[in-house]
Order: sequence, then structure tokens, then C-alpha cells
Amino acid sequence: MNPDPASLEIARSFVRRAASDVRVVEGYLFGSRARGAATEESDFDILLVSPDFEGVKPHKRPVPLFRHWDYSVSGLDLLCFTPEEFSRSRGMLSIVADVLPTAVPLHP
Repeated sequence: MNPDPASLEIARSFVRRAASDVRVVEGYLFGSRARGAATEESDFDILLVSPDFEGVKPHKRPVPLFRHWDYSVSGLDLLCFTPEEFSRSRGMLSIVADVLPTAVPLHP
């Protein structure tokens, strides 16, 4: 299945706005919206990769980026990785390895 164009544009727009705060080197939409299986209650699942997350505790990385999200559209689950973490996680049993097969690239 493919994501609906509106969901894809909402996700891409968020990544462009987030890129004003951090250097986004990769971004992905994953979950039900990426698979084209979203319901009215579905949130957006987005994964960002940035070297600017280096030295920041994982649970604090998304906090300043939430201001770029329009919550009137839906909720947002945001995962943030450094390039090294992302690369390492791709080959392991991890959330990254789990979501990438159906994820839709958003950036660059």
C-alpha cells in the first residue's frame, strides 16, 4: 500500500520545519500512514536522523521539535537518532530495522 498524498505532504512539511532547528540528514514516515492503512484516529510516526542529536539524551531530542507539529491534524510519535545510532540500528533487532521496510523517505 502507499501513503495518501495528504499524509505525505503533512509529514514532509513537518520535516522541512524541523530542519530549521536541526540538520536533518534523513527522515521517514512509518506505521499505518506510510502503509496507507491509516484511520481517522491514526497518528503520524516520523523518524528523523540528525548529527545535532549527538550528546542529547534520546528522550529529550524530540521535545524542541514538537513546536513544528500541527496537533489539530493528528498526534505525532517522533523518533530521533544520530547518524551513527541509525546506521548501527539498521542491522540489529531494533525499531529502526522493524520500520524501515515499509517506511517512506521524507528527506532529503
